[in-house]
Amino acid sequence: MQRASHRTTTASQVGRRSRLSKAVVCTTCLTLLIIAAAAVIGRASQPARKQVQIRSRLHRKNAFFNAGLASAPAVGQVTVDQVVSLREVPVPEPMAIVWDPVAQGPIPGPGTDLNFQPLSGEIVKDQTALIRLGKALFWDMQVGSDGIVSCATCHFSAGADIREKNQISPNLSDANFKHNAGGPPASGSGLGGDALFGNSTVPFTANDPNSAIPMEPPDPNFNRPGHPTFAPNYRVTANDFPLNDWFSPTELTPRGPGVSLFEEMTNVSRDTNDIVASQGVRFAKFTGINPGKAVDSGTALSDLFNTTGISGKLDAATRVRRAMPRNSPTMINAVFNFDNLWEGRASFIFNGVNAAGFRDLKSKLQKNVGGVLTPVFIRITNSSLASVAVGPPTSNIAMSFNGRTMPDVGKKMVNLRPLGKQFVHPQDSVLGPLSRATGAKTGGRGLNVRSYCEMIQAAFQDQWWNHPDPLLLAAPIKAARLASATDVDDSHSSSEVLPEVIVSKAPVQAMKITASEDEDEDDQAQRSGGSGAGAKGPCLGSTPLATGYTQMQMNFSLFFGLAVQAYEAILVSDDTAFDRFNGAPNPVRQADGSPCPAAGCPPIPADPTALTARQSVGLTVFLDDNANLGTHCADCHILPVTTGHTVLDYQPDGQGVPSLAMGEAIEFMLMGDNLETANYDHGMYNIGLRRSGCGEIPCGAEDKGRAATAPGNPPFQNPLLVTTATISSISRTANLVTVNTASATPFGPGLFVTIAGVTDPSFNGTFAVGIKSSPTQFTYGQPAPAQPDASSSGGTAAAGKPFPDSLVELTALRDDTVTCAAATIPHVGCLPPDVARFIPDVPILPRRVTNGAFKAPNLRNIKYSGPYFHVGDSATLRQVVEFYVRGGNFPNTNLHDKTVDVDGIPPLMFPEFDPVAEQYIEALVDFMAEGLTDRRVAFEQGPFDHPQLFVPNGSPQPRPDHDVFIMIPAVGTGGRATELPTFLNLDPQFSGPP
Repeated sequence: MQRASHRTTTASQVGRRSRLSKAVVCTTCLTLLIIAAAAVIGRASQPARKQVQIRSRLHRKNAFFNAGLASAPAVGQVTVDQVVSLREVPVPEPMAIVWDPVAQGPIPGPGTDLNFQPLSGEIVKDQTALIRLGKALFWDMQVGSDGIVSCATCHFSAGADIREKNQISPNLSDANFKHNAGGPPASGSGLGGDALFGNSTVPFTANDPNSAIPMEPPDPNFNRPGHPTFAPNYRVTANDFPLNDWFSPTELTPRGPGVSLFEEMTNVSRDTNDIVASQGVRFAKFTGINPGKAVDSGTALSDLFNTTGISGKLDAATRVRRAMPRNSPTMINAVFNFDNLWEGRASFIFNGVNAAGFRDLKSKLQKNVGGVLTPVFIRITNSSLASVAVGPPTSNIAMSFNGRTMPDVGKKMVNLRPLGKQFVHPQDSVLGPLSRATGAKTGGRGLNVRSYCEMIQAAFQDQWWNHPDPLLLAAPIKAARLASATDVDDSHSSSEVLPEVIVSKAPVQAMKITASEDEDEDDQAQRSGGSGAGAKGPCLGSTPLATGYTQMQMNFSLFFGLAVQAYEAILVSDDTAFDRFNGAPNPVRQADGSPCPAAGCPPIPADPTALTARQSVGLTVFLDDNANLGTHCADCHILPVTTGHTVLDYQPDGQGVPSLAMGEAIEFMLMGDNLETANYDHGMYNIGLRRSGCGEIPCGAEDKGRAATAPGNPPFQNPLLVTTATISSISRTANLVTVNTASATPFGPGLFVTIAGVTDPSFNGTFAVGIKSSPTQFTYGQPAPAQPDASSSGGTAAAGKPFPDSLVELTALRDDTVTCAAATIPHVGCLPPDVARFIPDVPILPRRVTNGAFKAPNLRNIKYSGPYFHVGDSATLRQVVEFYVRGGNFPNTNLHDKTVDVDGIPPLMFPEFDPVAEQYIEALVDFMAEGLTDRRVAFEQGPFDHPQLFVPNGSPQPRPDHDVFIMIPAVGTGGRATELPTFLNLDPQFSGPP
């Protein structure tokens, strides 16, 4: 029989599957099905047995693993091999060190233990108040510059985002597109990456190795159809998924030596590098806050996300909300992750300011020590959720007008009533005692607390907010943003750094606090210090200064990060059917999430009826109990957490260093090309979903993933890996500077380069590279005021290499005793001591695989968190399974970087012909959709209840400046009456249109 993949594509087939008849059923197959099902059900119905993790033969324990230590850990320590239920996995406790570099010197390197203490030792005053503050901030629409977007806007449904309109991004990270540079000078859309919506990118774009003259888009005769209907404000439907579609979705994708590009793509029916993500704010320039009001002042900026109908065109008048560069993962159970976000950019160590953790060598917080304001470093372990939290509030895609800083956010929020625009259910599991409401939509809005200033004072120790004097900045608050008005950031990882401050003893004028449109009489009385209920004088730290900030406002990133993390840490869904099926011999918390008493919690017996017969079959498929199947699901989605990039797997010690004797932070794997063994970050994999290379032809990745680095501004640059080049000529026209160097440099767009010693000193300073025109030429823009056109010579251009995100790459730098041996500054290998202290001291392999690698996501409650993968490729779990059955989308293109675990699952192929394969697939989907669902999440029962929220879901067609809102009602601890919907209300078993 001719396979569908060999047929000629017609217009009616584009984006649809040619389905094979399901009438092909044989008695033999049915008999095999009955036998196989009976066998696996028999095995699965023994929940008391320990669920041993089936390790792939292609994975190897790291060479430093000590099985004896791992099997007999210290008292109070738990390893992944000891637990069968999430109820047995402890929530990691943040531990902090506060370091005064003036009094104590530099943070010491490895070998000197620091006295890490619980947050209650020096930072947090009241944990309950901290959780309340965090939940309020997470759900509060007032945090966004437009007074609409909150953190919860992208995480409102089982911790994820199931909106269907205006959710598409054209993939601004795709390095293969060269004609949309951010500059200066800007070209094309000016946003960088791919600025075209819905365009096909198979096989290649700007780096098409089969085209003599690379073009964008490529020759349509050498391509696959894209999604021509994709555009800003588009509403996706089930027919749009998977984004990369196939004539026969379970046919093995060709891979291996000698396989041509045409062979790899022969079964592809359509393709795009576009991403189904989450909409944020409309692009605008931040000009200031309006004290007492939720909406900031801003000026509209031209943007790619508009309704002109011309893909890639910039326009301000028809702007809609921007879309993120990646799909939004759930934050439920994210507390167990080591690093957070898809590529792990949010560091396990929180520095109190941004996502970079120990990679930021400069940023300090302000602590009041006996009346003297003291700049201090903060390092807090087990806190990647705090590192995540501080990114979106200043992102010009997610929540902020361009140029707003966290102290600006603090200046606004400390004068606003918490959740002042939203109802909070009086039975809210966290905020109920503070609610002003009498029901889900009745009574007063917000909390009965005057402002966030009071909530901060209740949660944090006084030395972080009680200094009375104004603080003036010694330098602007800088972030790695280009001067171009069309700059784009990555939405969740902040590159903001805090400069030194000057304490002003002279009075600084305060801004007038104006009435909000949402104020009631009680609000007005409290704001004016009048006689209303609870009225009192101004809250210390809340004064909105015309110039500068208060200590509370300067430290707002610390408050925001730790508070949101404390709230998210209680969102643990450990009561799934799978957990009940296994039981919990050694539970570490009670059913309500509270700690076990001193005597411990009683064991929870296994329930053999918790999983249905089909879900039990699905569990055995997931676990690879039948070695002939080769699904490898549990190799990456390690039970019971269902991901491998966890604190449980990494086993950090008391100093925050992953223990390779106890855990699996750095793994060894024979890669997809079978050439040699490589190291990779445990839990981070290249699965061949999207292109991370061009096979044997050099080109850029659509998204670097774990291979990305910290931001390019100086605080994130490694001072031991500095490139200095002699300037041969330098010229300026209309503040655009072109630099020619005597030798090639690695300076790329966004990297901050220091220009020094030029004969004309007006060229000197530190600037972000705009365009890399050639190996020896780059541009940068000088800020206002206008400088005269000029030419000069002499001097140097210098920049350090930004620290990598990857633990493997950082370990390789620590292990490098040659490259930096002659360095004249303190170093451990090629790392500064205060960075090296958090990195394992082990030898590393020459080959390291991080390009295009992303975190294996947590699968709990996965039924509700579609669309799936970091690009939102698949609408249902059935489509996800089909991806793994065919062995990925780009296995040959990504052969050098791809994990061997994604190599196809032959026994599950062609289920339309094979009833056994069909039953296995249905059982696996059922296990993931139902067996891993916690009813409390499905029905939003406490702690998964929440305040009211208005979620923008695209714009009405004639009014792009307006929003269509989904009103999410306030829910109390008792939950909602009906189960949460799935993405597009699709059945998890849905494969695609016929």
